[in-house]
Amino acid sequence: MHQNNAVDVQLNPNAWLREMSRLSPAKWDISRSSRAALAIALPMLIGYLTGTLPHTMWIAMGTMFPSMGERDAPYSFTIRKVLISAPIGACGFLVGYAGLWGLDWGWIVLLMSVLAFCLAIASSYSATLSIACLQFMVMAAVSLGNPEIGQFWMSSVLMLVGATLYLLLLLMEKWLKPHHLRKDAIVQVLQALIDICQNKLDGQDLEAARLQFNIKYEALYNFMLQTRYRALGHNKLLDQTADVVQNLDNLFAALLAEDKLDQVQILQTHLRKLTDAFEHDQEFQNLDSHGVALWDAVNDLTFALWGSAALHAQLKQAPKPRLSISLMLQKLSPGKTTLRSATALALCTAIGYALRWVDDVSHWYWVPMTVAIVMKPELGSIFVRAVQRTVGTAMGVLLGGFLLAFVPVGLLFILIIATISFFLPWLSQRNYALTTLAVTPLVLVLIDFLSPTHHGLMYADLRLLDTLTGCAIVLIFGYMLWPRRHASELNQAMSTARLAIANYLQLVLDNRQQPEAVPLSDARRDAYGKLVDMRSALQKSMAEPPPAGYEAAAWFPLVACAARLCDAITVYSATASTQPSPQEWACLQKMPKALAELNDLPALPDAVLSADTPESRLLTTLNKENHVRLRLYERVQAQAHHLAKKGGDGSPTSPLRDQSL
Repeated sequence: MHQNNAVDVQLNPNAWLREMSRLSPAKWDISRSSRAALAIALPMLIGYLTGTLPHTMWIAMGTMFPSMGERDAPYSFTIRKVLISAPIGACGFLVGYAGLWGLDWGWIVLLMSVLAFCLAIASSYSATLSIACLQFMVMAAVSLGNPEIGQFWMSSVLMLVGATLYLLLLLMEKWLKPHHLRKDAIVQVLQALIDICQNKLDGQDLEAARLQFNIKYEALYNFMLQTRYRALGHNKLLDQTADVVQNLDNLFAALLAEDKLDQVQILQTHLRKLTDAFEHDQEFQNLDSHGVALWDAVNDLTFALWGSAALHAQLKQAPKPRLSISLMLQKLSPGKTTLRSATALALCTAIGYALRWVDDVSHWYWVPMTVAIVMKPELGSIFVRAVQRTVGTAMGVLLGGFLLAFVPVGLLFILIIATISFFLPWLSQRNYALTTLAVTPLVLVLIDFLSPTHHGLMYADLRLLDTLTGCAIVLIFGYMLWPRRHASELNQAMSTARLAIANYLQLVLDNRQQPEAVPLSDARRDAYGKLVDMRSALQKSMAEPPPAGYEAAAWFPLVACAARLCDAITVYSATASTQPSPQEWACLQKMPKALAELNDLPALPDAVLSADTPESRLLTTLNKENHVRLRLYERVQAQAHHLAKKGGDGSPTSPLRDQSL
């Protein structure tokens, strides 16, 4: 159980390259892909048939942004996101009047850098505002680089028409084929429990299966909070969902504590039948549990899923709670990291627009547009996006240039655009380079209809050069110029996770004294959630070049060790003795503080070590895992010192090559 088989990271010079090219999992949504193809290609078809293609291309552009950014979410959330982001993005066109009215270019450079700084801070408040600000910066660059558009207000209106068309298609889909987010979220959590059963039966490490459960459970939990937030008054479906969430958590704890494989096999078969019945709205009956904790948890979950008569209750919208002015100002106050990111974006934006003084070739604005797209902080690593965008653009310009040079505008041309658009939603979830590959031909086609020069392959070649220039600006002035403290950031993330685990253990102990008196489920979700966040941060850092990738690799064993600590606490929460030994109980009371402060745990008496009780087993596991954790932490610090001493070259001959743990 305690072998370090969860560490699958190889420390070699090409590790970060593999991580950077990693494809994220994505499911194919035919409805979403079909809607994207129709939304982008339909305006082009109408424009081609009516001779108004230069105008309808803006409508197609207005549908492309929401098609590219749509994710699994309730219809109301997606609609609200478009209603906020589309008007803000369309307003970016109005910046073009600054150039049209003859404003000195120095003032425009200053204006755009200030806007970039302010929009970067606004982007940190929510994902919706982030998308809106990105669209604003992109459209501002397009309008400043194409003064021949002239009537920028019309372009803004046409973009809004495109967003409206997208919303109409979305509402049509909701009417014809609504998706059931609540049911899908619950089914995914049930499937994750089935996978944990399979790993137990196969004798495999539970790390990967438990991680997937944590991710799916967190998604269901957030869905519950969102629906509860929007509901007016009492709602039976919300109460039922909360009951389901609680019982899924209880079953997870009972499953981790179950060590009899025959019981796990029976549970897996039962869960498969339960999941199938729930997914297809069929009846399902409880089993005779005989007082066994595992089957009591299954029966409680079954009753939560089928015991309510409000399965089809409608959720109502609720007004947002009022915030005091002081609390609102506290929430809006940006942190140091946000201010640093905003300053870096402002600097790179100023350099991108200043290049027009030395290179005023048509469509120079692709440079600042590249800067805006690559430096969005919530999309992941700046370095990774710069490289991936370069690779994606290189492939995309070849495809777009081929279309512009050899395929005349007509039905075949529009069909090819529709095909690219069909794949866009799926590619946008897989990899940023693939997203750029799909978007670049669409943007090239749009700009080609606005430009009087540089058509076909020559124009595509210029776009690749501009992209390389923009990425170079980002890498030098937005990445390398700024100090990067990957080790300290990872240390802070692990510290947060450690405190969450200590709090989880403390609440488990409190719960033994006063059952159901503390929010144990929330503490468990928070502890596992912090580990998920930590692993996600590590995965992003792994895609950075040395030394960041090696620093991240050094932290992976610590995450696995912390996960085993969490599992041990979860198992104990489901198996704790009703009347524990006073000596064991006294030892347990000292453990939360020792875990939180990263100290050696108190020595255990022989009587505790030799006992066979849930408390003694937990104490033994905590001592063993904490000892391993302290050794790993010392090695992480030694690795950071080693890299700093060598100038951050990320040498693969570091002490971490020893995998003795």
